[in-house]
Amino acid sequence: ITLILNLASNLCNMQCLYCYEHNISKYDKINNLTYAKLDEVKEYLYQFKEYPYIHILFHGGEPLLFGKDNLESVFCFIKNNFRNKYRLQIQTNGTLIDNDFIEIFVKYDIEVSISLDPYGIIDLRKAENFEYRNIVINNILMSSNRLNNIGIVSVAHKYNLNYFKEFIDELIKYNIKYL
Repeated sequence: ITLILNLASNLCNMQCLYCYEHNISKYDKINNLTYAKLDEVKEYLYQFKEYPYIHILFHGGEPLLFGKDNLESVFCFIKNNFRNKYRLQIQTNGTLIDNDFIEIFVKYDIEVSISLDPYGIIDLRKAENFEYRNIVINNILMSSNRLNNIGIVSVAHKYNLNYFKEFIDELIKYNIKYL
């Protein structure tokens, strides 16, 4: 079984033009864009603790916005309560990764998937008030020496299709094993 947990609602520090999470939040009248409550997350997860195998994917919005302490608390809860094999993965835009997050990922063996696309003719990944691409590349470089399970998730669209070969070659230089 795979559980996809959206702990930070649709909240994100980026405004990518193709993102369904960003677009859903504009039209969703009942979504009040709040973070999940830590005790409710643990209560929800507890019912799956006996499953023979479970894959838990932390998604968003941007799941790192849930906070270091909260994420570590959830990871620790899983480690201490799940009786069988489990796999933990986080899907992030990579802009908020720092040494503290890396320590948490290492401690709990979290697989890290970072969203990053080739430049292309037009870049549909957008951030307000910061150059996201340089930040993400620097965070990948900082992480790749400590994490051996970083993957890149890219969106192919008509503006970047012809740039993937060069992009993949660049990622291989950064010691990315999962493309």
